[in-house]
Amino acid sequence: MIALTALEGLLNRLPYGVGLFRYGGSGESEYLNDQYFNIIGYSREEYSRFEDQPIEKLILPNDLPDVQKCKEQLMYENHTESEYRLTRKDGRIIWVKMDASKIEIEGEFMVLSSFRNITRAKLAEAQIQIISNSINSGISMIELHGSEGIPLYTNSAFFDMLGVSREDYEKDPDH
Repeated sequence: MIALTALEGLLNRLPYGVGLFRYGGSGESEYLNDQYFNIIGYSREEYSRFEDQPIEKLILPNDLPDVQKCKEQLMYENHTESEYRLTRKDGRIIWVKMDASKIEIEGEFMVLSSFRNITRAKLAEAQIQIISNSINSGISMIELHGSEGIPLYTNSAFFDMLGVSREDYEKDPDH
């Protein structure tokens, strides 16, 4: 069996937050690794001063029902996940992805969770959506080509303005 200090050392080297929580009821944490605190921006000491269920004080109110739904899912399933926003100590709002699994340790059910800051991915997703909306707006003819010159995407406005169908164009792009 791995010694507890060796296990903590291993968990603290992971690139994402890890938490072990009591199942049901209070959801009190038994263990939180260093990266968890790096994500939320609070020290262990500051976090321990929060009253009941400290993480729920940081989650944005609009996202709290989804997180609560995940907790309820663990009553019927062994795994769940959620993406939510929380406010760090420095006031920045970040996106977090939580994966949670119900496990049994010495006859007691616990929840083992991982936490990743996915803010950059969410921002990129939003930027892609803006670009996609712009491309599909129908105002401009847009055709995107790959490095070999092969068309990767052509918006509907392109065909409308050329007066040719997508099918005919794909058969003969020099049409």
